[in-house]
Amino acid sequence: MTAHRRFIPIFSGVAFGVLAVVTLKGCIFNRSEIAFSVTIPDAVKASARWIEVAAYPERCPTPEELSGPLPNAGMQSRVAMAVDEKNPPAFGRLPKGTYGFAASIRNSSCGVLAAGCTVAQLPGQSSVDIQLAPLSTAAGTCEDGITCAYAQCVPAVNSGDPSAGRGCSMRLVGAGPLGAPLSDDVQISPPSVVATNDGFLIAYREYLSQSAQAKFTIVPIDPGGGIRTLHDYPLADRCAGVEESDGIAFSFSKENAQGLLAISRKPCENGNVGGLEIFPTDSSGSIVKSAFTASGSATITLTGHSLAIVNSSKQMLAYGFDQEARVAEIDTAALTFTNNDAAVPYATYATSATSASIARSSSALALLASVPPSSIVDAGADAKADATAEAGSLDPRIALTFTSATTALDKLPKSIASTGKFGTLALQDGRLFVVRQSIVPGRAAEFEAYDVGSTKAVVTDTLSTSIGNGETEAIDLALAQNRAFFAIGQPKSVTVLVYDHATTNPTFLREVHLPSDPRIPTFVGKFRDGGVAIAATDSRVIVTWTTGKTLQANDVLGGYAVFACTNP
Repeated sequence: MTAHRRFIPIFSGVAFGVLAVVTLKGCIFNRSEIAFSVTIPDAVKASARWIEVAAYPERCPTPEELSGPLPNAGMQSRVAMAVDEKNPPAFGRLPKGTYGFAASIRNSSCGVLAAGCTVAQLPGQSSVDIQLAPLSTAAGTCEDGITCAYAQCVPAVNSGDPSAGRGCSMRLVGAGPLGAPLSDDVQISPPSVVATNDGFLIAYREYLSQSAQAKFTIVPIDPGGGIRTLHDYPLADRCAGVEESDGIAFSFSKENAQGLLAISRKPCENGNVGGLEIFPTDSSGSIVKSAFTASGSATITLTGHSLAIVNSSKQMLAYGFDQEARVAEIDTAALTFTNNDAAVPYATYATSATSASIARSSSALALLASVPPSSIVDAGADAKADATAEAGSLDPRIALTFTSATTALDKLPKSIASTGKFGTLALQDGRLFVVRQSIVPGRAAEFEAYDVGSTKAVVTDTLSTSIGNGETEAIDLALAQNRAFFAIGQPKSVTVLVYDHATTNPTFLREVHLPSDPRIPTFVGKFRDGGVAIAATDSRVIVTWTTGKTLQANDVLGGYAVFACTNP
């Protein structure tokens, strides 16, 4: 065997260089580092295409298990990539303990060429060498009609392929952890996710209250469920001792192949002003510029659904401004707020608001806010509809403003109110879905569907999970393929519910309980009070989650799972 070693900085994850020896270095426990080298036998170098490394608590897989694809049962964390990958993904963070680190080399058809495993104690060892033994035959080769991507046999991206999630089978394509956190006690924002032209982008923020250290991370996911290069970006001028728990607004224009992120900055007692930071990104998650708009002493809050595309040069932003829910327009070239045609820089559509979200299509505009029941306001001078909140009700309320896409900001109608602590929305053409946490015991959530031009819901229904229990802590919604996809986070559980015929008569299709699938990292069952996000395309559905609002000792930051779903 030949040998070559290459080390990379902390948090960068796994490094794959030459075919002989692969070296990785990552953050494992309390920010300590450990380096792994994987020695590839000369006999398989010529056919080696993919390499995967996985961690198993307490043990190595048996020799029989290593004779095929690395087993998903009991897997704590996994990374995979091409053997010549120059920009590797992060391996992720592991709690303190003893682990078997298994590795395998696969050919272009996912056939396993060589495998091996080494046991290590974390923390305690500074390096681990994984020796691989060649197999007599390449086990685990993908079946006809299935492609090999990132060392896994997955449905083809082509939605016409009968194996690619026909009937929205929600067949698992890939899953894994997000990046390594800054620290055990870091605050994590809810994740945001958007579909790009060739996969997905996940974004989340980390913030350390004591030191005021903050960054945000963009995680590119390919259609095969593999992580590409993670991007970490520092956030400057943060305040110590404040709470940064709101979301990251994220949108992506497939027409322009460009995304836009908006991140709030809280005001500080030392005089640093609050405001809004805007970052354009490409489909890889790379950012080369940014802009900041100050809000003085006012606090801005955002959600993952706070941005909506209008055209190639304009987007709309729904945001909390102290206790108001506002909507304004953004010039995507100048990265600043615009003065719109109605000659008002923004409109307030709810007061005492704790969140603000937006959805827009060519025919409709929808705005959502979480507010106390007495705070539903007339958003425009020409309001016609009445809010439906009962006078004197003590239930938390969701305020919805639904109108034509051409409505001027100073002509927004009065909001429609319904019960719920929080909710979100999605719009496809003229059909709007609103999903909200239910205050009724035994119900995970409730949703309504509206058609543009009407203030009355045309469909109402409840969402329940068969395995998840406890109060819903997070919820998200995506529309694609005439289907509605709901992601629900409950204690120790993340569930996806799929509804068919979304634009006519929504009908329950199937439920996917992530902790029940041994191929998905087991830490999804440690979900506590973090966030969830979901996005869908014509062939894929991705759900991502963060474990908690503030991480505790041994917490994994979060993860993701990609599923196949196509028509018919």
